[in-house]
Amino acid sequence: MSKSPALESEPRSNAKQKLPAMTNSKRTSFLVGSRVAKKKHRKAMTQSRFSVGSGDGEVSCPECNMVYMKYVPTDQQMHAAFHKKAVQGVEWKSKTSKIVAEFVSMTESKSKTNVVAYERHKFQIVEVSSASKTEIRATEQLLDLANTELNAPEGSTGWKIPGQGHSDKAFVCLAEGKAVGVVSVESVEQGRWLVHETKSVVPNQGLKVLVGISRIYVCRSWRQLGIGLRLLQCLQKNCIYGCEIPKMEIAWSQPSEFGGRLALRFNAVKHRSGYTLIPAYEE
Repeated sequence: MSKSPALESEPRSNAKQKLPAMTNSKRTSFLVGSRVAKKKHRKAMTQSRFSVGSGDGEVSCPECNMVYMKYVPTDQQMHAAFHKKAVQGVEWKSKTSKIVAEFVSMTESKSKTNVVAYERHKFQIVEVSSASKTEIRATEQLLDLANTELNAPEGSTGWKIPGQGHSDKAFVCLAEGKAVGVVSVESVEQGRWLVHETKSVVPNQGLKVLVGISRIYVCRSWRQLGIGLRLLQCLQKNCIYGCEIPKMEIAWSQPSEFGGRLALRFNAVKHRSGYTLIPAYEE
């Protein structure tokens, strides 16, 4: 790992990367699902709108957040299909998936009589095969859910192209026969420091990174179970053969609300100025 520019002080972290001196940086716009200020052709989105319903007959689903016309049959059908996948997950039909990790998570619930019940959930994380059309199709559906919720264009597609890159991969979390979480990764060489509080990039400060997180997403009914963090740990150990990637050499392309919370837990560092810095990159 190459050394970064000298610091005014070391961050409160075990990371070996050094932080840049903070100056008045040029503000870079970061909307939900946006990239690090690099323009590219955006694929037109075809999914129904996601906003606060305002028209007659227009309702917003409290679970999947989709806004649709409740009296329009085509809207009802579209919402039903989207809702099922966004909340429960995408059906996973592949029987030959390469399992790279397994874990168990417990959930707690209370009945009306305050009786506490515990439920055990078993998960598997698989590496998506670029040779399997079945796995690619299911992964694309999961990533489409992410792009629609984030109002973002299509992310990196190198993970589904054979021989595209040694670290261009996608990992999917499976539970009860469904794909409920996904992370797609691409090869990256140059990163930048992103100031979490201001969503601006520190100018004139490069950062050595190995891979970039193009998308990370967990279906709604499966959140709060640690799936996102497990996916990050999995890519860290399995993205490059024989190498565990240092956390500070994994960059983020879109610090959305969900991704931002994960980044704070996974590889964010505190600067002496009081600001929190996250490794980011231009996708």
